[in-house]
Amino acid sequence: GIGEGISRKLGAEGFRVAIADLNLEVAQQTAKEIVAAGGEAIAVPIDVTDTASVDQALKDAEEVLGGTVEVLVANAGITADGLSMRMKDDDFASVLDTNLHGAFRCVRAAQKGMIRGKFGRIVLVGSVVGLYGSPGQANYAASKAGLVGLARALTRELGVSSVRYPGGNFVSGYRWEDGVGPFEERPARHDLAWHSTEPNTVGLDEFMTWARKAGVEPT
Repeated sequence: GIGEGISRKLGAEGFRVAIADLNLEVAQQTAKEIVAAGGEAIAVPIDVTDTASVDQALKDAEEVLGGTVEVLVANAGITADGLSMRMKDDDFASVLDTNLHGAFRCVRAAQKGMIRGKFGRIVLVGSVVGLYGSPGQANYAASKAGLVGLARALTRELGVSSVRYPGGNFVSGYRWEDGVGPFEERPARHDLAWHSTEPNTVGLDEFMTWARKAGVEPT
């Protein structure tokens, strides 16, 4: 998936990677393969719908890796598709709790260390569905559209602290249209900043090239 691909790419680029996942066994396997390839990676358990779990995962990552988390990729996401007229409250709420509220919990936990260190880079993983909608995905579309507003608000809160959202809405499988160019062609904006044209590999080479221009380096 996208999270695994990003983890592998960051590991190959020299980042010390903490893979936080509800499925710890899968995360451990990915971390093991990153280490075998010459990178540095660990796996930590997390449930992004639980604040205590998110806070503990961040603490575990920082203790094992020996430093503050400086780059956060909030990637957790689920779906519970169905037409809106038949969608249950729990299906709507659970998707928002994971995709949107879960991202917020991760950002809230990570930004404290970033502010203290006066450095941070945060990527929220969005979707074309959040921009254009999709039948049967009212809950998912709302959660991904919410990430756009979240990124914009937090950019303005934390920009003065040198914490940037270089991929505030990292839209997989979508190319910006209507004359909107890539990040480097746009004026001082870090919220709707990067796009990918490869929905499965998420254009990771392109992402890393762009990320370096936005000030993201291995740490």
